[in-house]
Amino acid sequence: MVLVDSFSAGALERRALPRCRRLVGGYSSTRAARGQLEGSSRAARGQLEGSKEPPVCSISYAPEFVQAHDYLRALLRSDERSQRALDLTTACLEMNPANYTVWHYRRRILTTLHGGGVGGEMDEEVIDKDLEFADTLGGTNPKNYQLWYHRRALLEIRFRNANQGGRVEAAQKELGYVDKILEDDSKNYHAWSHRQWIVRTVNNPQLWKSEVDYSHSKILDDPRNNSAWNQRWFATHEGQIALSSAASEGPTGNTCNDLKGGRVILPLDVAAEEAHYALCGAKLDPYNESPWRYLIGVLMEQWRFAQREGNEVENVTNATNLITDNIAQIREMKQSLEDQPPAPDLASVPCVSLISALVDLLEIFVQNKGLLEEASTLCRTLAEVDYVRRKYWRKREQDVRSQIETLN
Repeated sequence: MVLVDSFSAGALERRALPRCRRLVGGYSSTRAARGQLEGSSRAARGQLEGSKEPPVCSISYAPEFVQAHDYLRALLRSDERSQRALDLTTACLEMNPANYTVWHYRRRILTTLHGGGVGGEMDEEVIDKDLEFADTLGGTNPKNYQLWYHRRALLEIRFRNANQGGRVEAAQKELGYVDKILEDDSKNYHAWSHRQWIVRTVNNPQLWKSEVDYSHSKILDDPRNNSAWNQRWFATHEGQIALSSAASEGPTGNTCNDLKGGRVILPLDVAAEEAHYALCGAKLDPYNESPWRYLIGVLMEQWRFAQREGNEVENVTNATNLITDNIAQIREMKQSLEDQPPAPDLASVPCVSLISALVDLLEIFVQNKGLLEEASTLCRTLAEVDYVRRKYWRKREQDVRSQIETLN
């Protein structure tokens, strides 16, 4: 009973309310909002009003929580959009920052009081104040969906009404906020997703270039942070459109955008740079899966583009040379690891991540029997050392052997 009571909604609210009031300066507290509503013609509306049956298991809310939300339901019913309604949403969100209905109601109130509706403008000070409010409430829960969406809705208004310079300035400020969140949790999906939305929405070459540099800094901080590698992929690929004068008017061939396939394809020289970048990351830690997957993605993209019907022979040759050059470098890395293992206990253990990447690249050349034989041998090795996926590697080996038989 003591354990249940300690985790009841009421107990959590009573502990959270004082802290929330200290954090949220400049906003009305629950008591102030209640004072504005008491004595008005707007009657509070209970949660179970109109219900014929009592609840099977009622939640033990704090009295303050119940009263604030009773008033909220009354204002929602009449769709009142006033300052006191805004103050009441503040009080309710202090108690429960994850209440989507309250956030949505708050945005409707803000657009009524300060503009910002379809085609309308909203004062920057109002937007900044509410962004600060969301920041304060998100301090203890940076993975709150509603908080991130609220920030996005407010920034959409700002981006829409600002000139290009103003959009870039606002975007940089918000990116600074996101960086603060990622400093605490470098793999926060909501923060990375919000960051992508900002850069994509403003679509400024300066921001795209800065995002490549930012992802690089995060990779240096933690080379195993797959979110940072994913961000680099996003910035290098989608950023190519912004860096070109216009994707649809760019040069033909393997440049920045494959309009037929609807996908962004890196120019060959950029792909070569990104492949080199990935290999450098892999050399720092060959047992790190992230750079290897990034490398495979870059090279496979070039190969698939070159193999499409109607593509020039030169594109096929260039993609082939790029891949074979990387295969040669991976073989050298493999030999170096075998000759000089990074630790004594790894002397007899093949590097699964490296060999797996090598297999993926060798299998590209389905008409080259020698490369397929090498891939088959490596699959057999992986089946022996990668115990969790041994059945998978045996199946891969069978598939490679079947392809070799068609060449005999």
